[in-house]
Amino acid sequence: MANMEIINHTPDNLFVGNNKFETGTITVAASGTVKDGYVVVMDTSSGKWAAATSSTIDDGKPLGVLSLREDITNSGGSAADYAGQRICIAGDVNANLTSLGGTALTAVEGEYLRMQGIYNIDAKQIGVQDNQ
Repeated sequence: MANMEIINHTPDNLFVGNNKFETGTITVAASGTVKDGYVVVMDTSSGKWAAATSSTIDDGKPLGVLSLREDITNSGGSAADYAGQRICIAGDVNANLTSLGGTALTAVEGEYLRMQGIYNIDAKQIGVQDNQ
């Protein structure tokens, strides 16, 4: 019999289960902000990521979900690159915490993620210790 392990779940887990990540550079627009859970799209010519929009999420480029401890705000007058950012490229994510620039994803937008191996599931966090 395996040892029992206490696992405490919090109500704000963006990533559900065993996800795959890569480190990349994200380009933030002038006076723009990106946050944890934002869907990002890769510019395949430069290899850099940027916040996805409703018009870029379906253009066939690689998609990911941004994993940030703190928001990135570009207060400059032109776009800026931020290297070393963690991006989820596969696995399960909490649909309640993913967004397109702060707006909840539609079912169709969630399907674009699913086609690339990111499953945007409706995860109901229990918010209490579940096995003690």
